[in-house]
Amino acid sequence: MIAALPRVLKLDIREGVARDWIEASVRYAAGELTAGRFASSNLMSRLSELLFVEAMRQYSVTYTDQDGGWLKGIADPKIGRALASIHHNVGLPWSAESLAREVSMSRSAFVDRFTTLIGVPPIRYLTIWRLQAAKVSLRETRKPIDQIAEEVGYGSGEAFSRAFRREFGLAPARWRQR
Repeated sequence: MIAALPRVLKLDIREGVARDWIEASVRYAAGELTAGRFASSNLMSRLSELLFVEAMRQYSVTYTDQDGGWLKGIADPKIGRALASIHHNVGLPWSAESLAREVSMSRSAFVDRFTTLIGVPPIRYLTIWRLQAAKVSLRETRKPIDQIAEEVGYGSGEAFSRAFRREFGLAPARWRQR
């Protein structure tokens, strides 16, 4: 999802209801850093999360119809439900037909609407999401590759490895080593 965002999100604090708290928070963090009292990165982490959420909120109310991607998709009641189903149940054996049934649409209407809003067909989106979830698991766990493959919806480690190599240019084991 992050890759679908613009390269830069601008947070305009001159306007908006969040102006005062953003300004005060940044001023506080800068003061703590300057005084050397900023012992924990936890506060800075939370502040950056809040600033990101506010930037996303501002972006979401200003994106135009020409913009595509998941943000536009989640705004659509049916496609948003399909995205939530994919994200929450990545390992299920989804097909375009089963996703369409999930949101009470015909297969062809679902595929057309999903592709128009998201910019890629639903099964391509599912593949990308599965492989991104696998990358996180490869990076953050020591789970065997076959187990990760099963968790993200691949029937075999070989099929997963082929898809992973096709998408990222390396086999999963080699990617994990790097």
